[in-house]
Amino acid sequence: MLIIAAPKNCIIGSINKEKIDLGKTIVIGGGNVAQDAARVANKMGAKTTIVYRRNEEKMPASISEINDAKKEGVEFLFNTKVLKANIDASGRIKSVECSKTITQGDKIEDVENSIFNI
Repeated sequence: MLIIAAPKNCIIGSINKEKIDLGKTIVIGGGNVAQDAARVANKMGAKTTIVYRRNEEKMPASISEINDAKKEGVEFLFNTKVLKANIDASGRIKSVECSKTITQGDKIEDVENSIFNI
C-alpha cells in the first residue's frame, strides 16, 4: 500500500507513464493536488482512494477535478480522518487506521467508536 499526502502548494513532477504495481494507494487530502496525485496513481495501475476528513461539499478541489477523478475510477472516502499507518515487520504499510467524522458547518467532529482499517 502506498500513501500519498497531498498538502497545499505541493508540486508533482513528471512521472514515467509505465504502469507499475502500486497496489492499493491512499491519497490523503481534498485539494487539486490530491486529485492529481490520485489520478496519476490510478493511471499507473493502482486501486486509488482519496481520504478526506470533511464532506464532499467542503472539498477545496475544483468540481471538474473531482468529477474527472471519479470518471477515471478514483474512489472517495469522505468524512474520514486518517489516524495512523500500520507497518509490518518489513517496513511496508499493511493498513491505515481511520475514523469517521461529521462535518457541521466549518467544524469537524469525530464519530465515537468509528475506527476502522483500510
